[in-house]
Amino acid sequence: MRDDGVLLQSLARGLQNMQNISSIVYSPRRHHIPVERRALSGLLSRGALRNLSGSNRFTPPDHPFRQLIGAIFMTGYTGVQQLTVQAHTKDEEDARFWPAVFSLAMFTFPDPNDLRAGQHLFLHLTKIDMSVYFGITHEIDTLSTARLQQLENFAKLLQTAKDLRHLSLGILDMHCSVFASGHVLFSYIGLRETWPRLRSLSLEGMSANKEDVIEMITRHKDTLRALHLSNSILCTGSWEDIVSEVVFNASMIQTFTLHQVDEGFTAFDNGTFVGRNRLRIVGELIVEQGGERYFVRTSSVIGLS
Repeated sequence: MRDDGVLLQSLARGLQNMQNISSIVYSPRRHHIPVERRALSGLLSRGALRNLSGSNRFTPPDHPFRQLIGAIFMTGYTGVQQLTVQAHTKDEEDARFWPAVFSLAMFTFPDPNDLRAGQHLFLHLTKIDMSVYFGITHEIDTLSTARLQQLENFAKLLQTAKDLRHLSLGILDMHCSVFASGHVLFSYIGLRETWPRLRSLSLEGMSANKEDVIEMITRHKDTLRALHLSNSILCTGSWEDIVSEVVFNASMIQTFTLHQVDEGFTAFDNGTFVGRNRLRIVGELIVEQGGERYFVRTSSVIGLS
């Protein structure tokens, strides 16, 4: 990590002068403010502006997220409790550059201090709201060493966040959630961790086995109050098993929703689903005043995709 970088030093000075910062919102996309464009152009590494429309817009070693965590680490600042990474909306001007949003490549840490810097930030977080573009093509059966290292780094950061109360994690390109035959995403990104104070959990675009989800609920059943699962694939088992676990064995959970979730291992051929029954479930937990709990399925579409 270059400690002489303009962006790194600017962020560090800002943190030193503003000691009441408790929340950071990271926006990976451009914000056009013409009057400030010239003044701020020096904050990005040389050549970055020329590559803004390319697929690797923020993935070089000096990408701004790496500089942000580096500045927090360099100053020893421990006041940041909330980290939000804004999701990319399709109606924005540069929505056609989907690979340029906050991507898995943000967790490329070429210097050993990079991981330490990230862990320093995550150690003090109580709330994480993050949407990530994985960019792993569905045609491959194995992952490159670089991709595996990025996944490992991401998992280590989540595992560090022991004080976490609220976690919202979304994978923007859901089809990459099942990225290799026989492998599911849940096992690779730190979701088998236990967060002793976790109260709300929202996962979108995930793939998992039944045991993964049930064990996650069991580990947090004394603290978890809200669980939301959307646009996700259960590769083994049934969502009925998950519903039963929440309704009968996790009484502390008062809010539970499933939205557009699938069952069955997903196979892809030229970007399409092939040869499987697709079950998309939408429903929510109802808790009556007397304590009676039951799950209401508001939508269920079964079809051969």
